Amino acid sequence: MPPPPNLAQLLETRVYPGMIEPESRILRAFIATHGAEYDELLFDERVGPGVVLGDHLPEKDRRDWERRTKARADCIAVTRPDRALVIEVKEQATLEAIWQVLSYAELYAPAHPSHQVRAAIVAAAATPAARVVAGERGVALYLYTLPAAAPLAPGEETSAR
Repeated sequence: MPPPPNLAQLLETRVYPGMIEPESRILRAFIATHGAEYDELLFDERVGPGVVLGDHLPEKDRRDWERRTKARADCIAVTRPDRALVIEVKEQATLEAIWQVLSYAELYAPAHPSHQVRAAIVAAAATPAARVVAGERGVALYLYTLPAAAPLAPGEETSAR
């Protein structure tokens, strides 16, 4: 399987779509380590149903609002033909992040019924409770140490499971 065709560009990107800079830096470390394992990396993907407004509003406004109110995964790593890893990026993985990424994976699945969907959190740290529950719930946890003096340096993976 070849790496994503835009892998080099992704590694030079400072802020990924829909993300903030500190979280983008953490995700860049994951992409540097694991990006070549996937066929495509999707950002700012909307999953699940959105709120549908009444017919009294213009169609464009209804479509825009429906899209805005769907859940938004930070990244979805796709391996063709039928695997997807739904990724949530946090500075610190918490119990809330676990439920968030599990929800995104559940919302992604109906639109892609042939995909085997897994969930992962990519973070710089994790609470002790998050480490336990992630393992119990099948959420992969990738942790990275980032060098403070080199903001574009990819960082080192300290834990992956």
